[in-house]
Amino acid sequence: MWLTVQFRDTVATMKDGKVDYVKKEFSQTYYSPVMQNSHYVDRGKGFSLEQAANMLQGRAVFRDDLVSRAGVQYKAWNSYQFNEPKDKYSNYTLKQFGEGYGFDLKKELANYDIKEMQQPDLAKQIVERMENGHTPVVTLVGKDGQEKPLRIEAVPHYGNINLSEPDGKPVKREEYQKEQNLGQDVGKDKSKAKQQSQEISM
Repeated sequence: MWLTVQFRDTVATMKDGKVDYVKKEFSQTYYSPVMQNSHYVDRGKGFSLEQAANMLQGRAVFRDDLVSRAGVQYKAWNSYQFNEPKDKYSNYTLKQFGEGYGFDLKKELANYDIKEMQQPDLAKQIVERMENGHTPVVTLVGKDGQEKPLRIEAVPHYGNINLSEPDGKPVKREEYQKEQNLGQDVGKDKSKAKQQSQEISM
């Protein structure tokens, strides 16, 4: 059973067929226009439903079965660029971060003391969930030695992960990074921002 089950929250309710409650933090999402994007499956290969849903929520997903126009298979993290114009098919532009970009999720997770990562089976599940764009809740040990449940999200564009409270409130990475990795993080953020990544249109 996943730890996230402990942090279920009511974001909206209905009474007599009408919405009678929308949580403040969820109201912008609830009342915003529906986001739409076409996803194509070719011979059984393409973004899954859960991957597509997570990408539309602004998160990145990883695929190791992508094929270039030249027929070469490759691996890459993928995310939508919501701040760019849609293509001629009214779909969002897709930005990819391949192996040459340098983001390695497992190595990045090793920069933190995450209790679940000490168990091979759980570690594998966490990585797979993050690669599919999910934000699992894990137990991190802070500099004060205290354990805290936090959400983790892969952010390949900046070569790191984001931490947040189970309710979504952001948490500073520096509070949970292992000491030897603190100085590397700022430099890595700057260098990643300068690198160019391959952009394609779905």
